[in-house]
Amino acid sequence: MELDILLELFGTIKNLYTRVLKTVNQEALTADIDSIQEKLSKEEYWSDSKKAIPLQKNLAILQKKQEVLLSLESEFVDVSDNCELLSLEADEKMLAIAIESAKNLEKKLEKLEIEFLFQKPEDKNDCILTINAGAGGVDAQDWANMLLRMYIRWAEIMGFKTKQISKTAGTEAGILSSTILIQGLWASGWLNGEAGVHRLVRLSPFDSAKRRHTSFANVEITPKIEESQDSDLDMKEIDVSFFKSGGPGGQHANKTSSAVRAVHKPTGIVVTCSNERSQHQNKSIALAILKSRLVQLKREEELGRRSKSQKVEIAWGNQIRSYVLHPYQMVKDTRTGSESGNVQKILDGELVTMMRDFLLQVNV
Repeated sequence: MELDILLELFGTIKNLYTRVLKTVNQEALTADIDSIQEKLSKEEYWSDSKKAIPLQKNLAILQKKQEVLLSLESEFVDVSDNCELLSLEADEKMLAIAIESAKNLEKKLEKLEIEFLFQKPEDKNDCILTINAGAGGVDAQDWANMLLRMYIRWAEIMGFKTKQISKTAGTEAGILSSTILIQGLWASGWLNGEAGVHRLVRLSPFDSAKRRHTSFANVEITPKIEESQDSDLDMKEIDVSFFKSGGPGGQHANKTSSAVRAVHKPTGIVVTCSNERSQHQNKSIALAILKSRLVQLKREEELGRRSKSQKVEIAWGNQIRSYVLHPYQMVKDTRTGSESGNVQKILDGELVTMMRDFLLQVNV
């Protein structure tokens, strides 16, 4: 019965709403907003953009959070009132509308439950996502391309923008590697748990005998450092070279050495950018990504560790998640035990549930 569906949804929403409110100290939120507004009114801040920009961005995030909380309260009351009224006098059309509203609120609360838990300053930043094919030959290259599509679709679902930075085509199919920039508030926070080795098991479309193959690809996650943050590159430590590349720009891109490769000599970190027509634009993007990776490396060294995704071999035994298409269908996160039998849905970007399970585990 539809009324039972609505009442069950409301029970779930009530629990989610309670958990979300527990993650926010609303008095402290108001105090932080007032404090930042007071600082921005002083000459030392409004006359210095390097000091003011980070504060203005933080203020916008806090104000948005405050607005969302007020909106949630209103939406929660609406769902509660609908349950009460429709329990007294059921109406099919009103029930259908009420259920749709409740489902939308449930999805919003599931998303906010995670975002309100993010504490690291870089969680709010845009995210640099790099995929490298590992063990498995042409199947691994095809798998890397499938992962790239999955994350682009996920970004679209989340309302984030994506920008291709570089892509190296595979020998026969797929890609050897690809780097994209995912732009949007909390992009880095959401993607933080995706770093690591991803394993695919399927009947290979590249094997004439149709045997089962296992392929691996590695995902690297780097929060993009904002331009206003203090972290200057020492250009004496960086080797910048230029090369020809196809892609956007057509013949112009092929005839001119517009693609850029930046190598940080002390660490060996390499960044390439080939997506823009302009050599200057590609160089600027490559150096921005290099800066972000060096800042991340410094943070990890300060914590006395390196990112797991940067140390492990891209092969058997190191996977964080397995995607099995044959002999059965299952996606399983080895860290949380979270499972889904709808592999295609996940490969189409419906990753939020898997992500939530991991992020709740590490942030709560």
